[in-house]
Amino acid sequence: MNEEQRIAFLKSSKLFSQAPDDVILLIAGKLQLEEVPPGRDIVRKGDAADRMYLIVSGTASVHEGDRVIRTLTPRDGFGEMAVLDNQPRAATITADQPCTLLSLGRDAFDLLVNSRPEVSRAILLVLTEIIRSNTQALADDFAVRIELERKVQDQLRDLAEAQL
Repeated sequence: MNEEQRIAFLKSSKLFSQAPDDVILLIAGKLQLEEVPPGRDIVRKGDAADRMYLIVSGTASVHEGDRVIRTLTPRDGFGEMAVLDNQPRAATITADQPCTLLSLGRDAFDLLVNSRPEVSRAILLVLTEIIRSNTQALADDFAVRIELERKVQDQLRDLAEAQL
């Protein structure tokens, strides 16, 4: 992937689509290209974070154990939370298909976030989208659990009545 392709990709990514051209040029020069085969973990929950990633091609699953939280597709970014707050990775991300990734190290990321407010705002918008999505998934899970609990209680009541 040459620099022109990296620039075009960054401009079309969710995370950097609003960044000015000079920021895009700076980022493009700092990115590393990575190839990940299907089934391999890209990052693991609890690991130290030193990079954030953008998916160029392929898909990857964000998961906790066997539970898939969401699927990442081309132009999605991940790892920005752990790089921002210097905390361990919050989830494991595994390549579902062969993935081509661009990664940005913590030092370059920090420089961008600290010097360019428009980059910080774009990252906040992406993080807000992730939080909203996760909140909805939790609400949906909770509703399903409540319904299952109600059904179990109904069946237990029916069993108790049948034994009388």
